[in-house]
Amino acid sequence: MVEEPVDTARIYIPAESDALYEEAPLSPGGFVRAAARNRHLPYQREALVKALIDYNQQIGNDFAAKDAALTLLQPDVQAVVTGQQPGFMGGPCYTILKAISALSIARRYDAPAIFWIASEDHDLDEAASTLSVDEAGNLKKYRLDHLIRGVALEDIRLGERGFEIVEAFLKEMRVPFELPANPSYSGTIATFLSRLFKGTGLIFIEPKYLKTLCTPFFKKEITETEHVRALFQKEKDSLAPLGGDLPFPKEGETSLFLRSDSGKRERIHWVENRFSAGGRKISEEELVAIAEKDPARISSSVMSRPVMAAQVIPTAAAVLGPGELNYFLGLKNYFRFHGVSMPWLVPRISSTFIFREDAELLKGHGVDPVKFIQFRGRGQEQIAMLKESGISGKAINRIQNLLTPHGKMQERVLNWFTFQSKYSGNLLMDLLDKLDPEDMRHRLLYI
Repeated sequence: MVEEPVDTARIYIPAESDALYEEAPLSPGGFVRAAARNRHLPYQREALVKALIDYNQQIGNDFAAKDAALTLLQPDVQAVVTGQQPGFMGGPCYTILKAISALSIARRYDAPAIFWIASEDHDLDEAASTLSVDEAGNLKKYRLDHLIRGVALEDIRLGERGFEIVEAFLKEMRVPFELPANPSYSGTIATFLSRLFKGTGLIFIEPKYLKTLCTPFFKKEITETEHVRALFQKEKDSLAPLGGDLPFPKEGETSLFLRSDSGKRERIHWVENRFSAGGRKISEEELVAIAEKDPARISSSVMSRPVMAAQVIPTAAAVLGPGELNYFLGLKNYFRFHGVSMPWLVPRISSTFIFREDAELLKGHGVDPVKFIQFRGRGQEQIAMLKESGISGKAINRIQNLLTPHGKMQERVLNWFTFQSKYSGNLLMDLLDKLDPEDMRHRLLYI
C-alpha cells in the first residue's frame, strides 16, 4: 500500500469556534487532561466491565477484547470511544475508519478502545443498505427492504429474507469468515464487525446492555427537563451566528425517546408542564418509575447519547466524524450539567482507496488521481476530463463509481469489502499499522 496525502483536503481544520469545546480537537496533551478531569467520577466499573465482557462473548469477539475490557477495572484507566449506527455489513467505509482511528489512538495512550453500536436509532433508510461496485463497474446495492419501520434497530429481526441477503453479501464480496444465524439485526452486524476486527482488542457494546447503568442519567433528564430545555436554548442562541442546523431538540421535545407497547420508538415531549409520548400523556412519576424498573424502554437522542455514554464509560477521548464534531460545539455545558467533562476530541482519519490498475490507467492518460477526486460533485467536469484523455466510457463509469460514487466522497458511500475483497492482505491491519491518527490530511491509498 502506498499513501499519498492530499494537503488541500482535510477532515478537520482548526477554527475560532474550537473555543466552544472543552478544549480544541487534537490539542497536545488533551488525552491526559481529559482523563484527569473525569478521574474522580464514581463509575460503576465492575458492572460496566461485566456488561462489556458478556456482550462481546455473546457476539463471538475474541480474548483480546476481553483483556482490553478488564483493564477498565483499574481506577486510572479510561477509554477511547467511537461509534456508529449498525449499518448493513458495516455500512460505508467511514465506519471502519472511525474504529481504526480509535484503535490507533488507544494504542498510543495504552487505553482500551470501545465501539458504541448505536442500535437505539430507528433510521432504517440510513442503516439497512450498503453499496459496492460490481465487476462491470456499476454500483450494486445490498438492501434489507422487508424490515419494520419506526422501531429501534436493536429490535429488528432479520427473518429468512434477511439471512438470504446477508449470505449473498458474504459470498459475492468474498468475506473470509462466516456468520452464525442470528435473528437480531444489530447482533448480526455486531458479530460481523467483531470478526472483521479480530485480534485488535476492539470492544463492542450496544446501549441496551448498559441501560441499568443509565438510570441516573434518565432520571436527571426527566426531573430537570426545564433546566435541560433552557440549557439547549441558550446553546442554540449562542451558536446561531455560526450558521448550520445542529440537532438540538425542537420546541416541545426532550432529548429522550420511549418505546411504546407496540415497539415503536417515540419522542418524549414536554408541553405545558406535561410529558407525553406518541400522543399519550405520561406523568413525571411514571417516567421515573420506568427509568428505575424498565430503563431499556428509554433511549437517548443524537445530542444526549455522547453525554450518557461518557457518564457510564470512563472516556478520555472520543473519535468523531465531521458532523459529530459540529454538534459537539453545543455540548460542553450539557456534559457539565451531568457532572462529566467533554472528552478529548479526535477527528477520524479520512481516505480514498484506488486500485493500482485504475491509478495507472488515469496517469497513463495524463489524469492526476488527486485532481480527479477533488472534482467530486462536479460529475460533468470529471467526465469531460476523462473523455478528453481518451479513456473509454466503460472505464469512466467504473472510475467514477469507485472514486466518487454519486459525486460524494468514497468513504461515505462504498462498503469496506469493495476494497478488501480485492486486496491480497488485511487492509484493516495494514491501515492500523501505517496511518497516523492525528494527521488530518485526506489520504489517497494505492492498493
